[in-house]
Amino acid sequence: MTSGRGLYYNMAGEQIDIDEADKLFVNPQARCVALDALPNGYNVSTVLLVIDHSLGFGGKPMIFETMVFGKDADDADRYSTKEQALEGHRRMVEKWRSRPRATP
Repeated sequence: MTSGRGLYYNMAGEQIDIDEADKLFVNPQARCVALDALPNGYNVSTVLLVIDHSLGFGGKPMIFETMVFGKDADDADRYSTKEQALEGHRRMVEKWRSRPRATP
């Protein structure tokens, strides 16, 4: 692995090589941080992205993402640590739990 900032990260936020990253990519369960199916039909998913998605803007690697799925759902956030991702997931669930039912 090269020195400096890496491209690939594991659940602990540690830099990993491409072989370890490949193992994570083929195992979605290993990348799942949290998943909630809400009674109103929305789904909130938080995953390890494996690849740093900070897009070269500096700062900490953005390696976790929470997304909402459902009709007209357009909400997502990214995080640097698993702890931030879990807290962000909790906030997203609370935000979307009170929305009207998602309709097809």
